[in-house]
Amino acid sequence: METAPPRTGAAPARRRFVALAAAALLAVPLAGTAAAEEGGTAGRPPWTAAAGTWSVRATGDDGDVVDTVMELRADGTVSNNVGGVGTWRATGPGAFVFRLDERVLDDRGDLVLRIEIEQRAVLSADRQGFTGSGTALTFDRRSTTTGEYAVRTEARRV
Repeated sequence: METAPPRTGAAPARRRFVALAAAALLAVPLAGTAAAEEGGTAGRPPWTAAAGTWSVRATGDDGDVVDTVMELRADGTVSNNVGGVGTWRATGPGAFVFRLDERVLDDRGDLVLRIEIEQRAVLSADRQGFTGSGTALTFDRRSTTTGEYAVRTEARRV
């Protein structure tokens, strides 16, 4: 799945932020969830159960929806197909938190927008999906906060 095309203007920038933030949030939680699980996939430590590739749908509080692909690693790192990187940690059985950082660049490679995403997530009973919720903060190139958004995520294992 791919993210929506870039938009221009204040409202589109907010939507792109919410979409990127939501996508980012979905990715990290999966790895952290596995860490909190009892038992795991055969041959792997129990905390790696969420490691793998996930198809994620992120929905911002403005209704904007972004689909992305996330990779959760057993070492506690995460990345997505829109350049987001971050970390996660387990908070209990089947629960985890993660932080993801996204950087939106212009055609010259200059920073336009930075997004910090923090999400709490819960792995499904069959460990084939997860849901999460949290916030996404946006910053301009001067690190001035430009927005705060609520983001909900849903993911399925690919």
